Amino acid sequence: MEPKQLIQQCIQRCQTSMSEMQQAANMVQNPTAKSNLQQSAQQIQNCINTCQQVMNQL
Repeated sequence: MEPKQLIQQCIQRCQTSMSEMQQAANMVQNPTAKSNLQQSAQQIQNCINTCQQVMNQL
């Protein structure tokens, strides 16, 4: 498999994980837990952005 295909698959899995984390954050009542989930989702988004930049460089 080509590197771009591998990276694209990783991006898709990360997008799914990020979406699920955001959904969980919306359901959590504890403000600290909600904030931590939102921050984690943002970190995943940052990783996705980096991977997309790498794909553009290939």
